[in-house]
Amino acid sequence: MLRMLAVSALVILGACKDDASAPAAKPSESAPQAQADASDNAPATPPGQDDANSGSGLTGAVHNALGSAKASRATRLFSEDATVVVSVDVAAFVQQPLFESLRNRLGPRPRAQLDAATLCGVGPDKWRTFVIGVDPNSANMAMVTEAEGVGTKTALQCLAKEIGTFTLADDGKRLSDRTGGGIVLDDDAIAFATPAWMTTLADRIDGKSKAPTPGALDALLARTDATKPLWFAAVVPPMGRSMARGMLGSDPIDVTGSVSLAGKVGLQLAITVSDAKAAHMQLHSQWNAFKGLAMANGVPQAVADSVKLGQAGETVTVELSASYDDVETLLTKFMPRR
Repeated sequence: MLRMLAVSALVILGACKDDASAPAAKPSESAPQAQADASDNAPATPPGQDDANSGSGLTGAVHNALGSAKASRATRLFSEDATVVVSVDVAAFVQQPLFESLRNRLGPRPRAQLDAATLCGVGPDKWRTFVIGVDPNSANMAMVTEAEGVGTKTALQCLAKEIGTFTLADDGKRLSDRTGGGIVLDDDAIAFATPAWMTTLADRIDGKSKAPTPGALDALLARTDATKPLWFAAVVPPMGRSMARGMLGSDPIDVTGSVSLAGKVGLQLAITVSDAKAAHMQLHSQWNAFKGLAMANGVPQAVADSVKLGQAGETVTVELSASYDDVETLLTKFMPRR
């Protein structure tokens, strides 16, 4: 079950691959800009979704607080070892043409799993949010998924039958498989975790343990734009810092980012580094060298031209945007239909 939810999240993130190790489902027979002074092409915010939510002043603050509150329900259940959090407003993505395009590019196994979810009445039209916590050092993860009816015994019994990769307890409140387990929070929400984090998850849900005192990740979440359909925050682990040093010319400390969907897809990144000036110069140099190669390999010029870099204090920023047509071009080039 955890695998199926992870597959669903990856569809939203546009990175879903056919997992050869996953058991097959069995449906029933019934970036940076080249010039520092380039024009501002910052991604817009989606109509009806984050247009209203992204405003400044009281409205923006309220919507950001609401987005943070949704994530808080999940993050307080995660292990203190989680240093990466990703939040996806799935309902917003499902309404976009991009979702169907991504779905059509799935391999047979994940596609069968999504078809089984639809058959059981908890398909993409019922999805609300995914909040995922990860420890990159151990690859442990936890997830809270909200979808209309996903926590009901009827839906879970159907999923257990159709997908056949997890076991449902007699009371319909616990799930388990080789990738971990899940605990039903209510009719519309389930919390999942890999085996090493299941005890922490259960204890937090049962009130036997409390979330740790706010630390670096909590401070990072407080400055993350939670109004966007997809946002993420990560405290960079020591190994990640050393790996990124060559690209940035500086040690990255943490990263926040978001994706908007207003008639186009917009990506915004903010990276806190040990030396922002050096990192800013290094990123410009890297992009200047890479831009032509990117376009030669199929990246539309409009996308390449939209990339811009910025610097504020100890933070470097990267923004880019792509029309849905350009996204489709990229998907066709790098993620052909199966």
